[in-house]
Amino acid sequence: MAPTVMNDPKLQLKGHTYWVRCATWSPDGSLLATGCADKSLRVFNAEGAEVYKVAHPDWVWCVAFSYTTKKKRIASGGLDGCVRLMEAETGREILQMKDHSSTVNAVTFNADGSKVLSGSYDKTAKLYAVSNGKTLLTLDGQNTPVLSVAFTAAEDIITGTARGEVRVSDLTGKTLQLLQAHDGPLLSLSVSADGGMLASGGGDKIAHV
Repeated sequence: MAPTVMNDPKLQLKGHTYWVRCATWSPDGSLLATGCADKSLRVFNAEGAEVYKVAHPDWVWCVAFSYTTKKKRIASGGLDGCVRLMEAETGREILQMKDHSSTVNAVTFNADGSKVLSGSYDKTAKLYAVSNGKTLLTLDGQNTPVLSVAFTAAEDIITGTARGEVRVSDLTGKTLQLLQAHDGPLLSLSVSADGGMLASGGGDKIAHV
């Protein structure tokens, strides 16, 4: 079934005052989070009504949801280099992780919502504990900006870089696999629901599976 929003292009989510950088659905499809260059994160319901807005000090570059049986969380990253953790249903801020020294390009949660992974223009990827914001791991061997991040089904870390590389690392930071996937920046990564397939999109006008 095609998404409702695509069937009805008249449904517009208004409120932002500058270009919208990212849009992500909650796992249950009840909320849509958008990050914008107007320095705000906004969350809308499925009918297009704004639920809440969270002001940021700079452009919001990426957002991600995590829903578990115990907690519902949303993370954001942006030009201020900070990863913010909030309650998904209210926008109340819980934690700030400020280890990056440049723009946070991508954020994602692991399957059980206990960890959040970020990639940055500072050429690192960082893994944080959601419980307390502690930095669990820094992957600093990329030598190029990290533009996209994901987890495998086994919770290994996947990073995509400005050189078009896909790197798979374990939770100790050991590189398990390194592939030259694109002739240009690797802008997006997505793992299939069953964990068996990885898709990537790059600046070379190609998507790989």
